[in-house]
Amino acid sequence: AVLASIYRDKILYGDIQVSEEEIQELFKKTSEEDDELTDEHRMAIEARLRKKKLSDSSGAIRQQLREGVEVSIHVTELDPEDDPVRDDAEVIAEIDGQPILWGEVKTRLSHPVAASSLDWRLETLDDMLDRRISIAKARAEGLEQDPAYLRAFNEFKKVRLINRHRGNLVRKFEPGDEKIRAYYQE
Repeated sequence: AVLASIYRDKILYGDIQVSEEEIQELFKKTSEEDDELTDEHRMAIEARLRKKKLSDSSGAIRQQLREGVEVSIHVTELDPEDDPVRDDAEVIAEIDGQPILWGEVKTRLSHPVAASSLDWRLETLDDMLDRRISIAKARAEGLEQDPAYLRAFNEFKKVRLINRHRGNLVRKFEPGDEKIRAYYQE
């Protein structure tokens, strides 16, 4: 997720420009008369404008992301009615010929609130495919060496190690059946 996010921010979203005039205009619309445009306000306004432009051009961003990549979605394999009998090995999509199996995505696509909506499933699957493509392209760009990625990855490893150690400690302190029986007998 971190790698995909860095790719989107540096490669895809980096092209979205916000002009000084746009920043000034939005500041005038949203601020009080005596407010001052600080660097903090400027960055927040720029982020807001960039996010709006991104939202308005999401189709173009997806097209740019998928450029040079062949994506195929097997829509007939996404019918919610078939979920109970669909095999985990069923191919529901492909990225450059690499299969995406039902077993890999069923947890996300079977969301209880919208599991019966084919449109929701397609949107969710598209987002998942975009993330995989972003990760592949980020690796191709060498973004695994980006300092932000390395910091996030190292933090993840540290937290995972702490959680595993904590889990091992808890297991050591869990009483066995014999200790529970003895305690109960007392």
